[in-house]
Amino acid sequence: MENYISIKEAATTWQISERRVRALCMNGQIDGAVKVGKSWCVPKSAQKPSDKRSIKEENKSVIAVADVSSDIGMSIANLLLEKNFKVIGLYSKQENPPALQGAILKAVDFENEKDVISVCGSIVDTLSGLVITELGNCDTENFELGLQKYFFIPNILIRELIEKMDYFASVVLLSSAGNNAAQVFKRELVSSLSSHYSERYGIRINCIMTNIPSCLNDVQYRRLGMLEEVSEDIYLFLTAHKFATGQTFVVDGGALKVDDLTMTKSLPTAQFYKYIEKFFTSKFTKKIRSVSMMMPNEWSEDRNEKRFREYNIEAMQRGIDFKRVFIFDINDLPELKKKKLLLDYIRKTLPWTYFVDINALDNNQKILNIIKSGYLLFDDEIAIVDNETDSVGSGYITLDKNQIADYKFAMDYLEGVAVSMKEIINKKQEV
Repeated sequence: MENYISIKEAATTWQISERRVRALCMNGQIDGAVKVGKSWCVPKSAQKPSDKRSIKEENKSVIAVADVSSDIGMSIANLLLEKNFKVIGLYSKQENPPALQGAILKAVDFENEKDVISVCGSIVDTLSGLVITELGNCDTENFELGLQKYFFIPNILIRELIEKMDYFASVVLLSSAGNNAAQVFKRELVSSLSSHYSERYGIRINCIMTNIPSCLNDVQYRRLGMLEEVSEDIYLFLTAHKFATGQTFVVDGGALKVDDLTMTKSLPTAQFYKYIEKFFTSKFTKKIRSVSMMMPNEWSEDRNEKRFREYNIEAMQRGIDFKRVFIFDINDLPELKKKKLLLDYIRKTLPWTYFVDINALDNNQKILNIIKSGYLLFDDEIAIVDNETDSVGSGYITLDKNQIADYKFAMDYLEGVAVSMKEIINKKQEV
């Protein structure tokens, strides 16, 4: 479609967020915009619609975000900008300025108290809110640095900016789910400061403990959180919950609970598919391996299964290191070819899909015991397992390293005997 551009390209051209462009398309505010599959296409000649939500700059509420360079900082800043807030973003001097159209950006050394005080003094706006993220990656090995970033610096930011805040303004600190001393002290800080500032200034101070910490080694938590979901909750604590202060709220979507073997119990269908979606769409997912028996319910018009197929295709086309191996009896191929949804999926995913004849595994009980009769989706850190049952989506999630090692072993073997699905689908009269 050479006369059209993507939502991302339109957002860059018009200097608004992709979410805003998508909303304009859905509301019919962009002439000629068409939806192809899941994505919207915008005519190159389309003009940016007038924004009826616009508010005069001087009348906008102002919220400061520190550290705005972090993933969650960027996410909440973009959400605030979309909702017509004026955003003052504090970012680390050790990093490049973040790409935030419309925000006022100020570089600060979060490890230097004097610099933090100086930058706070340069803010002249009256603030209606302050968000303090993790201020960089966790360093649990360095106790003093942890206290500096997660306890002393947030204390200074609040102390210096409190005088610039409206009555009934809101301060939100983010804390990771970890229980290292620095994080615990931060949560205690919230309780201590709120008892003083809430009564004297009317300022609400709360802590949100998320399941997407900035600790790079806590992959299992980061993988299962979605920035947009947490950003919406932060926004609510900034603008609503007028009678809550001094509290630590756990925002984890119900959390993925694992037992001593780091494996969940069987998950309800909706929750199971939600975690599948997060796995496919997370920017932290760089490699995907998938093994599945040819399950009949996978090729239905069921909404969950339809989205599941779309996640596969989108991830493959996004350039993720992806390999999917189908296992079925080659003698069933004529019947399988009658499934239009299967053929459509195969045509869209041919470079990434492979086939293994189940008859070739008859003498390899070890591999059969590993893959069983359902569906495996995994990378180096997490595996999502859907065992074939009468109910769709009755699977579980595991972080068990030994179990994942078994899946890798099976996948290595299968890749060695697999052939391209293109070769199999092109077998017309031979089978």
